[in-house]
Amino acid sequence: MSGRGADGVSNETPEAPSARPEEGPVREHRKLRAFSRHLFGGLYFPANDSGIPRWIRGAETVDRCYAYVDKFGVALDIGAHVGLYALRLARRFEAVYAFEPDIHNFDCLVTNVVRLGNIHCCQAALGASSVEVRMVGKPSVSKRVEHFTTEQEAKVCLTAVQMRPLDWFGLEPDFVKIDVEGYERLVLVGGEKTFRKHRPVVILEDKGHWARYGSSSPLSLLENWGARQMEHLDPDVIYRWPNER
Repeated sequence: MSGRGADGVSNETPEAPSARPEEGPVREHRKLRAFSRHLFGGLYFPANDSGIPRWIRGAETVDRCYAYVDKFGVALDIGAHVGLYALRLARRFEAVYAFEPDIHNFDCLVTNVVRLGNIHCCQAALGASSVEVRMVGKPSVSKRVEHFTTEQEAKVCLTAVQMRPLDWFGLEPDFVKIDVEGYERLVLVGGEKTFRKHRPVVILEDKGHWARYGSSSPLSLLENWGARQMEHLDPDVIYRWPNER
């Protein structure tokens, strides 16, 4: 069913697209379902997403990072939303791995990037451990991770999604973007081996939302590992490691 609303945005409830199968460890796709979504600027967004202009402007900040990148091999988009960053990264990097846990966003993500052979989509949350979680929050705003209190609770939840540590995937990134609504430090913890070994350029959001998880700022962790802050774009911060190894 499709139509066009009063704001001129096309609305539709499409058939669920088929996610392109991935090789190796990045094969965490759940079966996609059909959701109401709308088309804006040639890209699909969940129908109740009210922050589209803001998301589009935010994705432009990734271009500021390229001056600090020495090798354009593998890029990671952690908290990929509908693919705005991934699409920009795919123009410069040989391979982009896009991680998005929310099924509504993931449905749009796969549709938006399906024609590009160098973007690999993974429906998973990244964190410090391997466990099932759920995404909570109002549909019109960015959602957050919530852990289950019991195993039974996880079994009966229809929207449960797998959380994995970044190290579990065995990727070798040259660039990493992290925007996970306060979960940034826990993503870093789960990827410590990856970050310390491959020392990618990192751009991450730091709005102070980490307090909701009883966590602390991710910036100090990167600095403890030897990364240096290059630019503070508020709320995004760019880090890179010195060239000496």
